[in-house]
Amino acid sequence: MLGTNVSVARALREALALPWRTARGWSSVALGLELLAGLLPAAAAYCVKLLVDALSAPAVSPETVSAAVIASVACTALLSLTSLAASHVGSRLRSATGLAVDAELFRAVEARFERLDELETPAWQNKVRLAESAAQQVPGQVTELGYSALRTVVTLSALAAVVAQAAASLALLLFALAAVTTWAQLSRSGDDARSEAAFVQQWRWREFYRALLLEPRAAKEVRLFGLGEFLVGRLAGRTLKAQAARFAAERVRLLIQGGFVVAAATVTAVGAWWVATEAARHHLRPGDVTLFLAAAGGLHSALGGFVASVALGGRSLLLFRHYLELVEAAAQHRRAGRPSLAAGPLCEAIELRDVWFRYSDDGPWVLRGVDLTLRRGQALGLVGLNGAGKSTLVKVLCGLHRPQLGRVLWDGRDLAALSAASLRARIAAVFQDFMTYELTAAENIGLGRLAQLDDPVAI
Repeated sequence: MLGTNVSVARALREALALPWRTARGWSSVALGLELLAGLLPAAAAYCVKLLVDALSAPAVSPETVSAAVIASVACTALLSLTSLAASHVGSRLRSATGLAVDAELFRAVEARFERLDELETPAWQNKVRLAESAAQQVPGQVTELGYSALRTVVTLSALAAVVAQAAASLALLLFALAAVTTWAQLSRSGDDARSEAAFVQQWRWREFYRALLLEPRAAKEVRLFGLGEFLVGRLAGRTLKAQAARFAAERVRLLIQGGFVVAAATVTAVGAWWVATEAARHHLRPGDVTLFLAAAGGLHSALGGFVASVALGGRSLLLFRHYLELVEAAAQHRRAGRPSLAAGPLCEAIELRDVWFRYSDDGPWVLRGVDLTLRRGQALGLVGLNGAGKSTLVKVLCGLHRPQLGRVLWDGRDLAALSAASLRARIAAVFQDFMTYELTAAENIGLGRLAQLDDPVAI
């Protein structure tokens, strides 16, 4: 797993700030709905308490009973409506945030890797894949984690405030129950996140083999050489290896969480026994027993959603660190300044002077002391064996790679001093591994000059 300099705390801050930065309006609506959803369970529980107390009073008041019933039903209905609205708003929020994250990621990749040197290295490929995975998962999972935590805190506080009116000790019991239940997940969330991080490389290999089996460009060789079973075996092997490690981690988590579930049930049972005993001694009212049981149920429901969000959000935060590091690297690259000198129309020649290039610091030299002059208007054919460096030379001419030694001159100006965008606006190339885009024929042609993409005459 690749390391990163971004801390989990910072990743959490950035992830929680993301919806407010990209969709402030929807975030405000979502916040209001979450606060309301957090308060309603306490209100519903208190209405049930009033109903039970009214029914058990020496003189039953039909008006009080009716009001308590109506209020209880209204709270339940409002909670359902709030959940529906929150689901829709959450979907809109995730959509807006996801679009912004995707755009930011791809702009960062474009800015950070103007040349192909680093983009082609396995380390940066891994980091880009991890950042892409984060862009797909973080908007939903981390946003849900933040709002779930807020809703849980509001629900716990409201329930504690309601039951404290009957007895302060009931509120303490609720806090003890919340602490025990929450600790069940938090005690394992760090291990779960680290375990998930270790699986990423295995899943990358799985996607690699899966793409080979489904990619039309690979279909000819896969069938000609009978590679199907071999690739399926490799895919299954990588999948089983990742799943075995995950299931082992899940077994440990289930054992620990099972123990905490038993502990939480014990606390609930003790609390219920104490409340019922106090009610039997007439120290508490029958409604207080109902209130505690309803509060315990509401708390379990709120904590269940929070625990699920923590389980999903932990892995997303780990991946989000790689996303932040990539975006930050792009920002630093921009701040470092790009060459601003524009490449004008070629008037005289392109020159390569003693150009040396290799793809890694310890790799073999592909280009060795190349001297070459390409004059304006000249047509030149370059012939050589496979691997002689013909394609590499073209990439160097396009500014996609920078030579380790020597210089490439455009009318006497070093390519390193020219802006990449202006240089590439003067260059056209068809590579041997060219792309055919899943677009119309006209669009495939127009991509070569975007300014005239919608001009059918020019196309």
